Amino acid sequence: MTLLEVSLFSQPFIAAGTIIGATMTVWIAFLVYRWSKATDKVQHIRLVDELWQRVNLTVIENPSLQALEVKHHPFGTLTEEEIKYLHFHLLKLNVAYTVWTFKEAKTVDRARAETTLRNYCNTTYKDRTFIETHVLTRGYQSLFQKEICKRWDKIDKNGWLTMP
Repeated sequence: MTLLEVSLFSQPFIAAGTIIGATMTVWIAFLVYRWSKATDKVQHIRLVDELWQRVNLTVIENPSLQALEVKHHPFGTLTEEEIKYLHFHLLKLNVAYTVWTFKEAKTVDRARAETTLRNYCNTTYKDRTFIETHVLTRGYQSLFQKEICKRWDKIDKNGWLTMP
């Protein structure tokens, strides 16, 4: 077999290899794009959550801001002590909300998310009425609100939620 014959024989294989390589490159680029998009979303959620946590801590620590919140609380009348209580619950609820958001986006282990959500509901069940009136109504997605209330309803019927 001459060099020309080898060259002619190998051209279809070289072309196929080039097509396969190009396809793999496009596929890898697509996967990297999806991963970076998901990572950006997670980073954004974490940043917003961190900022809200700072606001809640600031209100808990600052009597002037508590007095301001008393004047502007949109869901009934609260004392400054109740405002601190409200922001304490917002701190806890934001953790549950972030985990729920990550669970819905499939960026966190489902069992881990379930443990966090059940723990939140177990530890806040006695404050359910206050939380439903003053905390859940502060801008959380209705689907999340329903998820929390559904878990509290299970506690009503069956008692303490067990961990997965």
